[in-house]
Amino acid sequence: MTKELNTCDACVDQYHKSSRDLWSDFEKESDTETANAQFAYQRHADLDRLTTSLKKHEGNPYAVHEVLTEPALLEHETLAHPFITEMAALIKTDGFIPRKTAGFYLLLMHDRIGIREWAQARKDSFGPLTEDDFDTVGSLFTYVTKSILGDFKFLSIKQLNFWKGLARVLLQFNQHALEDCVLRQCPILLDVIHKGLEGGFFGEALLLFEAVLSVLQFKFWVLDDLPFDEQFVFKCLAKKCRETESVPQTKRCLCVMANLVASCGHLSTTETTSFIQLILEFFMEEVQESSVFSREIQNVSRAYGIDLMVMAHTEKKLNHQDAKFGESAWAEPLIDLLCEQKDLEVLRFSVQVFLRVIQFCEDIRSEHVGAIFKRHIAKPNEVQGLGFWPARMWVECANKVEKLPPEVVDAVIQFSK
Repeated sequence: MTKELNTCDACVDQYHKSSRDLWSDFEKESDTETANAQFAYQRHADLDRLTTSLKKHEGNPYAVHEVLTEPALLEHETLAHPFITEMAALIKTDGFIPRKTAGFYLLLMHDRIGIREWAQARKDSFGPLTEDDFDTVGSLFTYVTKSILGDFKFLSIKQLNFWKGLARVLLQFNQHALEDCVLRQCPILLDVIHKGLEGGFFGEALLLFEAVLSVLQFKFWVLDDLPFDEQFVFKCLAKKCRETESVPQTKRCLCVMANLVASCGHLSTTETTSFIQLILEFFMEEVQESSVFSREIQNVSRAYGIDLMVMAHTEKKLNHQDAKFGESAWAEPLIDLLCEQKDLEVLRFSVQVFLRVIQFCEDIRSEHVGAIFKRHIAKPNEVQGLGFWPARMWVECANKVEKLPPEVVDAVIQFSK
């Protein structure tokens, strides 16, 4: 039998299917102690056979396939090490074609970069994971749970790459599979998000939160027994912004905060408006007025705030004439961002916001648009290192805006030459 298992994928699949069926029957007919002893004997024999095969370093894809099909084998360190060595060797020679198995998706979370990147490059070829796939790959969440609890040493949760890989795995599932299969089998994920956002592993929890929210959207907030709500997430993000000294992490928190509103379709109109106002107060008031935040963060926050205001006005979630967050609240700050900004990232985002203003806000006052053009064209050299991109951008804007003063349009065209 060893020969067949080392030369035939179908034989491997049939062997383990028959073993599971036999084990199930044996459990029903024998006492627990006898059944466990028989299973341990069988597992020990499999481990010996596979470890011997892998240690020969003969580039055996069938042994690798068998381990990926039965990832419980990786709980044994005597097998896990030679498996990784053989896996790495096969990758270098392109000698292994993966299949959609639980073990394959575990490789996305491994701390060895070559193996992780190899799996990342091939996962999309399998397409999205559905409820029908869960019978094949669902057991991977048994090992995710064990890893988080410290009982599966093949993966290390101390490495951020574990959490990044897990987020990528979650993004592979469609909405129904993630809600009805993954989160039901692996409820610890929601606990990780809840406790992580609140406590000491914020970055890891945020990765999972973004992945799950991206797939489920508003359905996330109506999950059974969800231990937190959108207000909790906002407060955790705002707290992290105040505490962290990391500019990239602060920007990421601001981005997630800005995207929260789009997922809150479960809220009533009044609740949505109140939530938008809460976020805008943070973006446009607290961040702008606090010495805790750098000028760079204040500009990014202002850009997100303006974008949120424009979206809210467009979707009638805010009053256009609102004194606090109406047109007067975003028109001048947007002009400042577009005309004074030297940060290319913020400038590009501000331009996207401005284009949305032009496209959706039909009652925008033309003098605001004219003022933006005039101020920018009057001193174009103050924006350094951007080449001709701003000029092309202004022409695109000018062509989309009706009733601009002719002298402004002419100036834009001249500036672009």
